[in-house]
Amino acid sequence: MINEETVVVDDKLELIDALQQLGIDYHFEKEIKHALDSIFSKFDDIRVETKDNAYIIALLFRLLRGHGFRVSQDIFDQFKDENGSFKSNLSNQIKSLLSLYETSYMAVEEKIH
Repeated sequence: MINEETVVVDDKLELIDALQQLGIDYHFEKEIKHALDSIFSKFDDIRVETKDNAYIIALLFRLLRGHGFRVSQDIFDQFKDENGSFKSNLSNQIKSLLSLYETSYMAVEEKIH
C-alpha cells in the first residue's frame, strides 16, 4: 500500500508515521524509503497541494527530515504571522498543533536551500 501510486500522499505519510509509532517500521524499511523518495521527488507539488494543512506539512517535514532529506524550515512560514508567531487560527486545530510540536525538535539553525 505504501508504494501504490493511487494512494494519496496524506495517507502514505500517516501510514509511515503509524508504523514508526508502533515501532515496526524496520519491517518496512525498503518500502518506506521508496515511498519517501517518491514523495520528496514531488515535494514542490505536494507542498502546493497541502499548503493550508499544517498537520500534513508538519508530518511531511518530520518524516522527510527524520529520514535524512534536506527540507527547509521555511515550509512553516505560511503558518506564521508578521511577528514570527504561529497564526491564531491554528489554536483550534489540535491535530495540527500536536504535529507542529512533534516536529519542533527537528529544527536546525542553518538555512537549507
